[in-house]
Amino acid sequence: MKTSLKLFALGLVLMGFGVNANAQTTTTLAATPASAKIITTLTLTAGTELKFGTFSISATTPGTVVISTAGDRSRTGGVDLAGIDVFSAASYTVGGESGYQYGIVLPESDVTLTSGANTMAVNTFLAHTASAGVDGLTGTLGGSGDTFTVGATLNVPAAKPIGTYSGSFNVTIAYN
Repeated sequence: MKTSLKLFALGLVLMGFGVNANAQTTTTLAATPASAKIITTLTLTAGTELKFGTFSISATTPGTVVISTAGDRSRTGGVDLAGIDVFSAASYTVGGESGYQYGIVLPESDVTLTSGANTMAVNTFLAHTASAGVDGLTGTLGGSGDTFTVGATLNVPAAKPIGTYSGSFNVTIAYN
């Protein structure tokens, strides 16, 4: 019986060590704020297209035709610009939520203009927003939106065959 009593006492002692009496507590913050604001979807409308105009090229010297964001045209190398011609920077109108800033994404790699099997590369795209007043890739929407222009450089290899070259490029805008 002594042994039983010892075992019973030992069991009580072990039960005391094995029971943890930690109290669990939880806290809830009632009415945690959450909100959302829907704004006007951005719209992008094309105006004038990017036109490099008419020119000739030397048989031995390559050159470029550059259309600035202001719509001015210049040349380098063997390019000879035609007298009276139609050339222009591309223009766009942006609509959206007044007071918000937007970003412009232009091609980072060459865009190809083709005439049959012949090609020329356009690169060095630049944008100029009316709201910023300088060349750059951001603008701010006013009450009537914003506008921007895009210029670029056409690379003309020497002795390039005559023809009408055309192509297209993508312009993307997004809220910043």
